[in-house]
Amino acid sequence: MNKITLQISGMTCSACSLGLEKYIQKQPHIKEVSVNLLMQTATIVYESPVTKRDLIRFVEEAGFSCEKGKNKNLSWKTFGVFLFLGIFLMYVSMGPMLHLPVPNFLHKVIAPIYYAWFLLLGTIPFLIYGRDILKSGMKNLFHKTSNMDTLITFGVFVNFFYSLYEFILVLMGNFHEVHFLYFESSAFILLFVKLGRLIDKENKNKAVDTIQNLVTITPKTGTIFKEDKEVEVSINEISVHDKVFVKPGEIFPVDGVVLEGKSHVDESLLTGESLPVLKIEKARVYAGSINYEGSITYEALQVGKDSMISHITRLVMSSLENKSSIEKLADKISRYFVPFIIGVSFLVFFLHFFFHDFNTAIKYFVTTLVVACPCALGLATPLAMVVAVGTLSKKGILVKNSDAIENLSKVRNILLDKTGTLTTGKISVVHEHFDDENAPLYLSSLEKNSTHPLAIAITKKYSETVKVKNFKNHPGLGIEGKIENLVYYAGSVAFLEKYALKNPYQKEEAEYTKKGYMIIYLFTKKQVLGLFALRDEIKTDMVEILKELEKTYQVFMVTGDNAITARVIAEELGIQNVYASASPEDKAKIAIEASPSLMMGDGINDAPALKASTVGVSVYGGSDVSADSSDIVFLKEDLSLIPYLFKAGKKTIKIIRENLFWAFFYNIIMIPLASGFLPITLNPMIASLAMTFSSITVALNSLRLRKI
Repeated sequence: MNKITLQISGMTCSACSLGLEKYIQKQPHIKEVSVNLLMQTATIVYESPVTKRDLIRFVEEAGFSCEKGKNKNLSWKTFGVFLFLGIFLMYVSMGPMLHLPVPNFLHKVIAPIYYAWFLLLGTIPFLIYGRDILKSGMKNLFHKTSNMDTLITFGVFVNFFYSLYEFILVLMGNFHEVHFLYFESSAFILLFVKLGRLIDKENKNKAVDTIQNLVTITPKTGTIFKEDKEVEVSINEISVHDKVFVKPGEIFPVDGVVLEGKSHVDESLLTGESLPVLKIEKARVYAGSINYEGSITYEALQVGKDSMISHITRLVMSSLENKSSIEKLADKISRYFVPFIIGVSFLVFFLHFFFHDFNTAIKYFVTTLVVACPCALGLATPLAMVVAVGTLSKKGILVKNSDAIENLSKVRNILLDKTGTLTTGKISVVHEHFDDENAPLYLSSLEKNSTHPLAIAITKKYSETVKVKNFKNHPGLGIEGKIENLVYYAGSVAFLEKYALKNPYQKEEAEYTKKGYMIIYLFTKKQVLGLFALRDEIKTDMVEILKELEKTYQVFMVTGDNAITARVIAEELGIQNVYASASPEDKAKIAIEASPSLMMGDGINDAPALKASTVGVSVYGGSDVSADSSDIVFLKEDLSLIPYLFKAGKKTIKIIRENLFWAFFYNIIMIPLASGFLPITLNPMIASLAMTFSSITVALNSLRLRKI
């Protein structure tokens, strides 16, 4: 199975992206297709014998292109030239009606033939200017798909060729027909569509600027030491273990660990943390961070696609490839929208032709085609979603799955792991009891193979280790491994109780448990070798954050710790609902029973619950398994982001619903006006202008999410 993301050009509305998606999906050996209108990409999962060349051919057959080139026609300068020409056309056409002075040789009554030639020749440059729209509309028609360009092309060509017919009658001497020349309407339809696309382009660029910043944040070059000399190389030439040198004001090109130097570093684009972070020897630094006042020499550890910024970018981009439920619903409606409008337009034509005349029928046929805009409907959800994902990433919140934003509004229960989530995770050994002097050595040797926060604390205190064979992890309980032909176990009270051993440290266990300490036992299958008590501190402002959350949600602590320890911490935090001694399977079951729920954790044992919950949130820097299992990743251990996350989710859905309302409301109001059967009516030019403003309204409303 292969996966590729192609850059697409020529898509202008949701009907385009849906048509392309549908066309590629029906080709043989294509398993999955996701077309992103805003990012102008198509992500395709396919099997052999299909090749990249075949995929490009499918795209071209559907009426689009994989060539990414600048559209010279889509610029404000070019638009300004045609706007000036259009105003002159309109002045000559409407001047006599408004009693404005018009040169006699261009006056429709005094010189009808010259006037007719002027309108025709003045409109042809607009057809050339809008050839991309007309070409797209014709291509889609030939490939039996339809989009906004199809409606515009229909309207422009019907209007133009009808005016051409009237033009011939004028040349034949029927000068009264000069009043039925609508060439300038075709010109202004294309002009206003171009205006809408220019504004759409500006708004889309604003929407994706944060995501583009992530992609382009790393520098193209970096400085490394070769034979004790500073050498500037391209970023692709930097290898793992190279010594990289960064001067004040420069951007770190790769991830690594500081060897020499001291400086404050701006990591805001990665973590959302506004304050610079002090970096000293052995501190981690990340690609894309900005070095402030001091020079730093560091060892490259993750380069290229393995760097943190590359990982973040992949997470963000993957979230935009996946369409949320509400976006899929809007797409489904858009799929049938264009054929429906074409049918309505023909109905309007026949009714006016039957009750009025051919001229009236043509006018309202074109107006109905032009006024109905699937752009607003197509942009309603994806534009808001892109702005929301970009804004959250600035705060240090990565959304891996766009459905998670929608699901946040459904959450009623919040499940929080204790260690590393409610507490700092900076655990230290505060008490130790053992009879075997090698107990600390064996314990640290076992824990060296684990990524659990408790393991980090133990290996920090007892740094000396020996070789361990056959290491095994027992999620939620502990670990085991063979040292010098004997199997040793390290873990919780529950792990010890599985082996029904005589426990000489029950008194100490009871005392430390009352104080909320975490207990780790070291034992073999025959005897208990030692007890180690560890303490974790509650995170700053955690009590206030939980009080805020409990105003709206039910908050639960879900932990693998024993009930007494869990209750001590819960009482300090003011949490009433506690699930203690919970295995990974228990946590997953609790997440399902509490649905719709949000689960937050950072360990391997939290992964099943993160996957089972309605929304799973993990902290970057925890286990890779928990990050992979979650829908959202926090780049910093700041739970004050949880209330912000809910606020952002609710506002995003609110904006999407507003967008959908205005898109539907616009069409419900404008289509009857365009049909010509109400006291207030429209002409094709006003219809094309109104169509443009509908997209602008949706775009500007979506951009409000930049200020969550």
